[in-house]
Amino acid sequence: MKILIAACAGLLILSACDRNTGSSSTPSTPAAQQGTPAPTAPMAADNAAQNEAITWQLPPGWTQQEGSGMRMSTISPGNGVEVAVTALGGEAGGVLPNVNRWRGQLGLEPIAEADIEKNTEKIPLASGGQVILADIVGPNPDSQRMLAAIVPGKDRTYFFKATAARDKIEQIKPGFIALLKSVKVQ
Repeated sequence: MKILIAACAGLLILSACDRNTGSSSTPSTPAAQQGTPAPTAPMAADNAAQNEAITWQLPPGWTQQEGSGMRMSTISPGNGVEVAVTALGGEAGGVLPNVNRWRGQLGLEPIAEADIEKNTEKIPLASGGQVILADIVGPNPDSQRMLAAIVPGKDRTYFFKATAARDKIEQIKPGFIALLKSVKVQ
């Protein structure tokens, strides 16, 4: 019995030491350094898009960690806000349904197709094409604000999304736009 307890304690100590050395299944990427390109994001959805790669450059002071599950990456501007990067196959529903879903998340009514141009802006990509950016503010003074971008790929759509207090989103918006402008889909 004493041997079994000692063996269990040893395993616990070894597993704790491994975590403290930085060995992890989701380590910070080299792109966590200022202004360095992000590594090619892993594609796991459908086989047709496995050769597609997306890269970007982080604004100065921003960091990045690899994602898990649907999230390809988590980018941190440093003020407590997270920018989630995800990818979905094809057109992922299209611009209007995604913008209306995001509006609903902040307590706003859907908009019509005719209003999409007034409620989004187009930002040029480094690799050509355009990003659709929605800057959505909830209806109440204490409501959250969201920056959500739709980046078209060849066989999938990428999303960059941050939701937080209005002032925190205002602080990161210039960097968020710079991040989007650096995106290259290959």
